[in-house]
Amino acid sequence: MAQNYFYDENLRKWMYQIVRLFSGFTVTYGLNDDGSQAYSTVPAIYGDSTFSAATILRLNSENVMASFPMISIYISNLKFDRPRTQTPTFQDTLSVRTRQYDANVGAYLPAQANAYTVKRFMPVPYKLEIKVDIVTSNTQQKTQILEQILPLFNPSLEIQKTDNYLDWESLSYLELMDVTWTNRSIPIGQNSDSSYDVCTLQFEAPIWMSLPAQVSKMGVIFKVIMDINAMNDLNDLVLNTRQVVTFN
Repeated sequence: MAQNYFYDENLRKWMYQIVRLFSGFTVTYGLNDDGSQAYSTVPAIYGDSTFSAATILRLNSENVMASFPMISIYISNLKFDRPRTQTPTFQDTLSVRTRQYDANVGAYLPAQANAYTVKRFMPVPYKLEIKVDIVTSNTQQKTQILEQILPLFNPSLEIQKTDNYLDWESLSYLELMDVTWTNRSIPIGQNSDSSYDVCTLQFEAPIWMSLPAQVSKMGVIFKVIMDINAMNDLNDLVLNTRQVVTFN
């Protein structure tokens, strides 16, 4: 069964793009020694970590204080998107030709190389639900991060999984569905840890899941040999040798 194994990291590639989308935001937290404004980059991580990895990060101790602010991203749900279902048996065939590659100079040449036939199968639509937790230690940090993120979604932002033009499922969009301002209860500190605050953004992304495409290498006809000088009649071109029979 090993030859039937296929894994293209489809969901993982979408998460790569979403984590990159929420990376690079900064907050200010005071002044440096020279009086200039001090900035700190907010790390964005995939939040669904294993218990063993989380224990290692905390140095196997409950006395290690967590670092804030931080953006935690994780998949909350994956649902089949029935309204986007198309013809399940549809197949699309493309003929592509590659360019010759010179390994010595590390560049493609203008000459033509191999030709391939790519058969693609109709992908299956799914709806990916994402939650983004903005973990901060005070309200000032939370408002700084939200004012950088929320204006980007009006109400959605387009994302691309890959730049391969043969991949017909590479484009999608991330749509903001809901905002939960805080996880704290009133009064502050009841039923929650009051040392940090979590603001949750809920997103949805329509994606596709597909089977692997069938790629076959096309053969090239270099020379055709055919002898047509020995034909006695044009009928011989049809059935090689044809007999003509006259009635009576």
